[in-house]
Amino acid sequence: HYFIQSNLRMNETARGFLVLLGAVLIHITLGVLYCFGNFSTYIASYLRYKTKFTDIRFSNTQWILTLMVCGQGSTMVLGGLLEKKIGTRLTILLGCVCLSTTTALSYFSIHSFYGLIVTYGLLFGFSIGIAYSTALTLSMRWLPKYKGVVAGSVVAGFGLGAMVFNPIITKFINPDNVSPDVAPYPDKPEEKYFGPDNDAILNRVPYCFLVMAAFFVGLQTIGNLLLKAPPQQLVQNNTYINGPSENGPPSSKSPEDDEQGDALLPGQQVQDELDLTPLEVLKSRNFWILWFAFFCNNQGICYCSTYWKVGFLRKL
Repeated sequence: HYFIQSNLRMNETARGFLVLLGAVLIHITLGVLYCFGNFSTYIASYLRYKTKFTDIRFSNTQWILTLMVCGQGSTMVLGGLLEKKIGTRLTILLGCVCLSTTTALSYFSIHSFYGLIVTYGLLFGFSIGIAYSTALTLSMRWLPKYKGVVAGSVVAGFGLGAMVFNPIITKFINPDNVSPDVAPYPDKPEEKYFGPDNDAILNRVPYCFLVMAAFFVGLQTIGNLLLKAPPQQLVQNNTYINGPSENGPPSSKSPEDDEQGDALLPGQQVQDELDLTPLEVLKSRNFWILWFAFFCNNQGICYCSTYWKVGFLRKL
């Protein structure tokens, strides 16, 4: 009996790591958000010389990433609500489909700065928010004993998005790594754009959205095929904060002990007295501390992710 139980646990763990791999692949596509600093140099140049928005500058393109981050934050709650209604796998799939679709739609919307803000900014961010936390939650349900590994791996996948897709963007749009050659503002000669002499580079910019969407579909398809809901027994065994004991009933740990005990896993079912209404959450000091930390963190993300390449180009 013990041998059979051990084998079942090993099989569950192995399956859990496959689910984790699927979540990482999906997060790599979500992490393309961090490619914006590279992509924005080509987007701004295209808008200036291929559309009627001839006065667009790098500072204007920051709105795209800002709305992307705002969209992500605003729909992470929606992702949790959708998970309760339609299930974790369908919620993740919905986020993936929206991400690939909005990226492909940007092929058309790039002819309008405001259209691009909507598709590659706000809607793209909405898609990230829907899939982000649910993929992490599903992996943790499979591997409750490896919470640190799961969280670190999934978040690392999100960061890997830039490492994977930045070379793809550059190789497709600017294969010879040509530097921008037009400085339209005499008082700021270091602010350079790709002009009409680099017409081939500019013409590739809209098609890059389609290339990225194709990569997204491929990675997300593999990732979603690896996802699977955990068996009910595994979920029940992790219903309580400490989980069930080796040979006995679930732990009787009280809710008050959680302040000094282990943190709750996302998605765990706990005692009713631990549940908070939205109004109670807004009255919580911890909520506002986390909110302020997230706000400050994203100020740096929006600035650095938009201007890191522009800053280096000024040195050329």
